[in-house]
Parts: sequence; C-alpha cells; structure tokens
Amino acid sequence: MKTVTVFVEGAIEKPKNPIEKELTTKCRRAFSKLFGMKHVSFVPCGGRGTTFRQFKAEFENQSRTSWPILLVDSEEEVILESKIEHLKKQDGWDFPVGVEERHIQFMSTCMESWLIYEQKGLRAFYGRCLQESGLPSRFEMERRHRHLLFENLCHATRDCVKEKVYSKGIAFQILEGVDREILKELTYFKLAFTAIQGHINK
Repeated sequence: MKTVTVFVEGAIEKPKNPIEKELTTKCRRAFSKLFGMKHVSFVPCGGRGTTFRQFKAEFENQSRTSWPILLVDSEEEVILESKIEHLKKQDGWDFPVGVEERHIQFMSTCMESWLIYEQKGLRAFYGRCLQESGLPSRFEMERRHRHLLFENLCHATRDCVKEKVYSKGIAFQILEGVDREILKELTYFKLAFTAIQGHINK
C-alpha cells in the first residue's frame, strides 16, 4: 500500500498567524474530505509557483517514500492533449525527467468550476441568500474563464452578509460540502481522483 502526497495550489505556504494557519487547515481538511481516501496527504502550498517548486523538489528526492502529485488550476482552457505541455507553454515550467501525465492534475480552470458545477455545497453553505440565477450554466464548465467564474460567485452571493460574500477565504468551507460523485462528471476531477486512487492501491 503506497502513500500519496498531493501538492495543492491554495491557502498559505508558511502560515504566520492564526488566521493564515486556520485557512491552511481548512484547505487541507476540505481536500481530504472531498477525495475521502486514506494514505493521502494534501499539502497546501500557496501560489502556483511555490506549489510547483515543492512538487518538483519532492519528485527529485531520491529517498521519498510517497508518490507525489501536483494539483493546480489549469487557469486557461486546456487545448493541448498533454497537461505537462499545457503548463510548459503557459507557465514556462521545467519538469524533472520522469514526470508523467498522471503526476499532473488540474482543477480546471479553477476550483470555482467545481463549486459552481456541483452547487450542493453552495446551497448548503449559503442557504436562501444564494442567487442561483446568477450562476452560469454547468455546460462546458471546464472551458470557462476563471475570472468570470469568480465574478459569477461574487455576484450570486452579493446579498449575503458581508462575511459570506464569496471570496478565496471561504472557498474551502464550501468545498467541504461538495459531493465528489457529482464532480466525477467533470473530466479533470475524475482524472485526478482516478490517479490518486490508482496509486494507493498499487
């Protein structure tokens, strides 16, 4: 039975105060609950550049005892067949020799696409103040622009109390209530779920 370490884009790499520490804890807890697998460690890394560097360092560590996965936003629609080539072109990242497609997974185009597609988590968190008419169609969700999805969520929650208007700071609280079975209808979530599960069982 192998362990898997997932380096996640999100939260704070090195939290310095109670608020930052709480955000990092919520991120780790939300992803752990969403994927619901034993022997998997989710490591919030902050920004995408830092996330890649931590993944790369772990992959190149010859004494590592777990299987590393990079989980980041694709940011833009994925046109290229290869996730690695997508990130090389978009971010200019230099991947270590031996990295394969299964090591690289996407929240395409951003985590907000998961929240909007699934919607049960949004309803549970917001209740009646959520204006579902302000949410976009679920059709071709993984092709939608990340900035527009963020704006959609802000718009759909604008009448909620100030503390609950959508922001990156509360995204992980919503994610905790998301149904993974619904997200498996999305290509890139299913790829990520399958890749992690497959390497636990080897």
